[in-house]
Amino acid sequence: MLHMMVSAAIVTSIDPTPQNWSRSAIVWASLQAICSYFAAVCFSYAMRGKNDLGVLVSFTSMTPLVTMLFSWLLLKEVITLRILLGAVMMVSGTALIATR
Repeated sequence: MLHMMVSAAIVTSIDPTPQNWSRSAIVWASLQAICSYFAAVCFSYAMRGKNDLGVLVSFTSMTPLVTMLFSWLLLKEVITLRILLGAVMMVSGTALIATR
């Protein structure tokens, strides 16, 4: 999921028609597709195991936190106090679910 968000941010910052895509946009889109495939395979494998699905799903719901981090690092997005408080609440909720 994270890979799709990063790729979408990069690809949509340019003209969306394929003939105008830069080489870096095509590389990012390709990497996104490969990483998303492997993430889906790992998620499916983890679901079939003896893992607690509540913990597994709670960690996958933290993708907005990772997206926030990468948007700050790569796109120079500003992280406001409101966003930071939301991230703290997200991590706290995930910790509560994971340690039950």
